[in-house]
This record gives sequence, C-alpha cells and structure tokens, in this order.
Amino acid sequence: MQKIKLIIFKIKAWFYDHFHLIFKSAAHNHLRIQNALKNPDGTFQLTVRFGSYSELKKYQKKVRTISVSLSSAVAMMVVAFVVAPYILNPNKSNAASFQWTQNDWGGVAGIGAATKTAWTNYVSKDANITASDTGISLVLPDPQSVAENADAEFTGTQVGDGFYTNGSGQLLLKKPTGATCAAGTECASADCTATLCT
Repeated sequence: MQKIKLIIFKIKAWFYDHFHLIFKSAAHNHLRIQNALKNPDGTFQLTVRFGSYSELKKYQKKVRTISVSLSSAVAMMVVAFVVAPYILNPNKSNAASFQWTQNDWGGVAGIGAATKTAWTNYVSKDANITASDTGISLVLPDPQSVAENADAEFTGTQVGDGFYTNGSGQLLLKKPTGATCAAGTECASADCTATLCT
C-alpha cells in the first residue's frame, strides 16, 4: 500500500512540475527548483533537475512544443468528428418536405406505383372493410345493438321488436337484412326468404 501511495505521489509531482514548465517562465521554474534543492525537507518532490539554466530553457521549449502540438491535434480531431457529418454527408441522405394526400381508394390490389393524388393500389384489406372511390367504410358485425327497455318486451311470450326467442327459451337479438335465418320471427324485417333475412 505504501508503494502505491509513493507512485501516486510521484505521478502528481511529475504533472505539477510539467504544468509549471508549460505555464510559468523559465526564471520562475529555475528559482522553484533551486529553493527545493536548498530545502530538502520533503515539501517539494522534484521529478526534473537541470545542470544549468540554459538546459532548463531547452527542456521547457521541448515540453511546450509537444504539449501545444498534442493539444492542437486532439482539438482538430474533436472538431473533425463534430463537423465531418455535416460537410461530407457519407450516406448522401437528402430530406424534403412532403405531404401525402390520399383522395382515391378506387381500384384493386396490385403492383402499381402510388402517386400523391390518385393512389389506386393497396396490398390487402379485411372482409368487413369496403374501399371505394368515395372513401372507406367499416361494416358492423352481426348482431347490431337494439335498445329495448319496457318490461313487457322481456317477459312471457311478448318479445319486443328487437328480440326473438329460440326453442330453448333464450332471448336473442333479431337479425339484420342479409343474415341467415330459419323463420321470419328471427329477422328484424320479419321476412325470411331462402334462409336469409330480406
């Protein structure tokens, strides 16, 4: 654990010394190093020593050149990564405002090209959807709802206009035109012809 602390202390001292070499003058650094060598009490941990003032200036110039070059290269890479997609556009993507207007549902399923104003092809539709030139309509499934609220409509043999009873005593809604039937009493129109309410 003591070794790790010593290594961390030396790394901090190295960064501190080089920070001073980059941002402080050679004279300031020379005085700081001289004071640290005169008072070896452990207050200052020097990672750099120089035999002369001119040697310090040469080393300081190299450190500044390397740090400026490295920081410039990193800054240019960051700018390039940010700006390149806007300039180069590698996917060659284009965008335009476009509004789809659907005003025609005529035609049948097929492989035709759709246009903005007269699209006549669709892939599929459900059986209870009707698509025509005038628009789309949804066919309601059987049975349709009928409002009955008088007590006489639900008791005894008197069944209201919207209901009929089957042979097992169940109360059922009357069927709409076109539904299959066994008797006219099952149909809302009261007419069952060829097993269809008419």
